[in-house]
Amino acid sequence: MRMITINFFFSLNFILFPVFAGTEQADIETTTSLKYSARYGIGGFSESRSPEGSLGGGQIAFDIYLTHLPICFSISQESYTNSPDPTHSYEIARMISANVFYFDHLNNMDKVSYFLGIGAGKLNVPRSETSPKPYVSDNYINIASRIHYKISTHFSLYALVKHLSADKSVNSVKVIDYNDTILLLGIGYDFQL
Repeated sequence: MRMITINFFFSLNFILFPVFAGTEQADIETTTSLKYSARYGIGGFSESRSPEGSLGGGQIAFDIYLTHLPICFSISQESYTNSPDPTHSYEIARMISANVFYFDHLNNMDKVSYFLGIGAGKLNVPRSETSPKPYVSDNYINIASRIHYKISTHFSLYALVKHLSADKSVNSVKVIDYNDTILLLGIGYDFQL
């Protein structure tokens, strides 16, 4: 009788465990309050001080979405230059941004979302052409909007427009002067942990 009881509970465990494990997994998935996105974009902006008339660059970004609220927190690193090693004071060697976005689906289309946000950060520019390093740093503010188009469960394409404003003078000489609109096109990977 004891052996039959042990076998019964052993068999019951194999029958019920997958049922309850599936329920727990479903509960975990529905209670997850965050989702994430890693993005990479390329683009640039018009710059009259550059001989080319513009600066090119890109962005690597990480987003955290609150799934129960239409809020997204974004951290990005960007650079906009004319060469791999920036030497001109109008080039942006590195720019770190922290933004907060409101987002929603466009016209109730699940594949298309829009984002409106504001942020701040720090940027580094070369000191001068003869002595570019150490870089001059300053804080900046930006407003941004972007559109995402979901091409699959995990991948999306995006276009971002960001207005950058930064101004700094050292010894009455303007070393940082940006009031520019940046355009980026890129791809994103969405996931949940």
